[in-house]
Amino acid sequence: MIKVGDKLKGFRFSGHMLSYDPENYYGLEGTVTFVEQEYDRFMIEFEDDSKWGWTWWYPLSEYIKQQREEKLKELGI
Repeated sequence: MIKVGDKLKGFRFSGHMLSYDPENYYGLEGTVTFVEQEYDRFMIEFEDDSKWGWTWWYPLSEYIKQQREEKLKELGI
């Protein structure tokens, strides 16, 4: 399961009312800073040139779905 401090890459998703920047952070690695399983979301902070960095919310269920599909593809299933 995802936990604070994990390193994850930003990903594209649709159908969720969460904030993210699909153009600038897709595929870039950041640090998980917050997880809310009850709200099906987690936050990734991306480092940049600013003092604070950027944080974006992602849907937990979509991340799990994408990871499952990627693993099945690796296994040839």
